[in-house]
Amino acid sequence: KQNKEYFSLINNINYIKNNVNKYSLNIYKVNTNEEQILFAGEQIASLLNKGINPNNIFISNILNEEKIHLKTIFNLLNIPLELNNDTLISNTSIGNIFLKELKNTNVEEAIKKIESKINSNEETDIFNKIITICNKYREEKNIKEFIKYDIHHTKVSHKTNKNTIKEINILNDNIKDNEYLFILNANQSIFPKDHKDDEYITDEMKKTIGIETSYELNEIESIYLKNKLLSIKNITITYDPNYPIANILEDENIKESTILYNISNKYNKVKLATLLDEYKNYNTITPLLEELESIYKIPYNTYDNKYKTINKELLPKDIHLSYTKLNSYQACPFSYYLKYILKVDENEDTFNISLGNIFHKILELHETNKIDIEETYNSMIKEKDYSSKEKFFFEKEKKELIRVINTIDEQKKETTLNNTLVETKIHLDLDEHTTFDGIIDKIIHNDHTLAVIDYKTGDTSIKKSYMPLGFSLQLPIYLYLIKKNPNTTNYNIAGIYLQNIIAPRISYKEKESLEQQLKKNLKLKGYTNKDFSILQELDINYHDSKLIESLKVKQDNEFYKYSKVLDNDNYNSLIQLVENKILETINGIQKADFAITSKIIDNLDNISCKYCKYQSICNKTPKDIIYLTSDNKFLERE
Repeated sequence: KQNKEYFSLINNINYIKNNVNKYSLNIYKVNTNEEQILFAGEQIASLLNKGINPNNIFISNILNEEKIHLKTIFNLLNIPLELNNDTLISNTSIGNIFLKELKNTNVEEAIKKIESKINSNEETDIFNKIITICNKYREEKNIKEFIKYDIHHTKVSHKTNKNTIKEINILNDNIKDNEYLFILNANQSIFPKDHKDDEYITDEMKKTIGIETSYELNEIESIYLKNKLLSIKNITITYDPNYPIANILEDENIKESTILYNISNKYNKVKLATLLDEYKNYNTITPLLEELESIYKIPYNTYDNKYKTINKELLPKDIHLSYTKLNSYQACPFSYYLKYILKVDENEDTFNISLGNIFHKILELHETNKIDIEETYNSMIKEKDYSSKEKFFFEKEKKELIRVINTIDEQKKETTLNNTLVETKIHLDLDEHTTFDGIIDKIIHNDHTLAVIDYKTGDTSIKKSYMPLGFSLQLPIYLYLIKKNPNTTNYNIAGIYLQNIIAPRISYKEKESLEQQLKKNLKLKGYTNKDFSILQELDINYHDSKLIESLKVKQDNEFYKYSKVLDNDNYNSLIQLVENKILETINGIQKADFAITSKIIDNLDNISCKYCKYQSICNKTPKDIIYLTSDNKFLERE
C-alpha cells in the first residue's frame, strides 16, 4: 500500500477500485485427458442444441500436444472449432518446400519452384511473405542464411472463420455475460505463472527499492486471475486429478463429471472400436464397452481398401501430362491420385538424385559452353552442405564424369549429325484443358535428320514387349513429341536412345579390359532406323557400330537378329500407341478413375508396386492384382 501511494505521488496516478459481479465457478474433475475434452464437448454441444451462437462460446488453456486430439474429437461431435493456428513459415508445406529447394539452387529458382505449387489464397499469402523476406536481403552476401533464419522465425496467421468456437487467452480476453467459457487443464503447472527469485535483482533488493517480489507477483496474479474467473457468468473448468489443481481453485466446490455419450453416434462408434482394441490386446472389459456394444454393430477387425470415387467437380480443370505422370497412371491410377491430385509426395533430396542432377547440368554446359569441367563440378558441390562421406563419393564420381565426357566427345567422330540441342523443351496443347510436356536431354541433327538421346543415371533396360501394355514408353514418347512438334515433324528419325552416364558395377571379363567395358556401357541403347541412307548419317561405322549397342550388319547387308532396328511404319505404330495411351489416361483422370491396381507382367514382374512409395497406404489385396502378358512379337508382325 505504501509503495502504491508513493508511486501515485510521483506519477500522478489515480487508482480506481472496480466493483465486479462475482459468480460461482463450475469446476469438474475429469479422469483422463480424452474425457476432459469429451466432457467439454458434450457441454458445448448441449449449448449449440439450445441455439447458442458458436461465436459466443470460447475455449482456453489448451495444451499444444492435445490440439490435434481436441480437433479430432470435436469434429466427431460435429462441433465447429477454430484454434489459434499461428505457425512459423518453415512449418507450412510451402515454406518447407522452399527451404528444401533453397539447399539445391539459388533464391530465384527456389521461388519459381514454390510458385508453381500454390493451390490456395492462404498459400499465396505465405508465398508473398517469403518474397518480402527475400527482398530484404538482396544486397547481402550470405543471403541464404539470412533468409533461412527469417523463414524459421516468421509466423503466419490463418484467417478467422465465422460461426466457430474459438480458442482465447483468458489473461488477455474478456468474456461477456451472454458468452460461455470452457477452461481445460486447470492444474498448478499450467496457470497462474510461477515467478521465482532467480532474477538479477533479488527479492531482498526489490523490497528495499519498492519493487514487487516474486512472492508478491504470484499473489497479485493469483488474485487477479481468481477475480477474473469469478467475474465470468458462464464458466466451466475441468482438470485432470492426476495433477494438483491450481492453488487459487483449491477452496472452490469441485464436482464429479458425468459423460453421457449422447451427442455423436460417430464418436461412440470410434470409441467402441478403441475399447474393442483394449479388450483384444489386454482382455479389458469395461461397463462402457458392454453398453456401446449392445447399441452399435461396427465392422470391427475388417478393412476395405477400395478407392471410393470422388466428385469429379473437385478435380483440377486442367490436366498437364508428361512421361512420368503417364507412367504413374498406367502403373496404378491410385498412385497417380496420391502423388498428383492429393500431392502427398515429398520432394526427395538423396545423394543419387543430387549426383544425377549435377551430371546432367555439366553435360548440358559442356555441349553449349567451353567450361572447366573440374572447376564447375567443384563449385556445384560447394553450393550445398554435404557430409564427408558424400564428398568422398562426389570426388570419386568426378573422375567418372570426366571419363564419360571424353567418351561422348569421341563418339561425335562416329556421326555426321554434328549439330546439338540440349534440354529441349517440347510443349503440346492436346486440347483447351490438356497439355503434354517433355524435356529431351540431347538432340543431334543436321538439316533433315535427327536422333534423340536421353541421359540415364539408373536402369537403361528397354522392353519392347511391355510397350503395348503401357510401359517402357519413354523412347516412344520422345518419338511422339518430335513428330508432333511443328519444328521437327519433317525430320527423318535416325534413332531414339538412352545413354547411361553413370557406370554400373563392372565385373571381371578375361577378354575385355575395364576401359573397354566402360566404353561399351556408354553406347547408345535404343532403336535405330533400318533405312541405310538414314543410318549412315547417324553412324559412319554402322556395320560394326562403336556408337550404338546391339547394332551390327552382315556382309549381305542384313542386320544381325539381335540388332534393335525399326522402319518408318514401326515408328508410326509407336506414335499411335503413345497417342492411344495418352487418351486412355486423360479419359481415366476426367472420370476420376483412380482405382488401386497391382499389375504383374508374365506372373513375375510386379511393375506397379516394386518401386511404389505408397504400399502402406493402399494395402492392396489379391483382388487388386491384374495379370498381364507381354507381347514379344510387338512390331514384328507389321
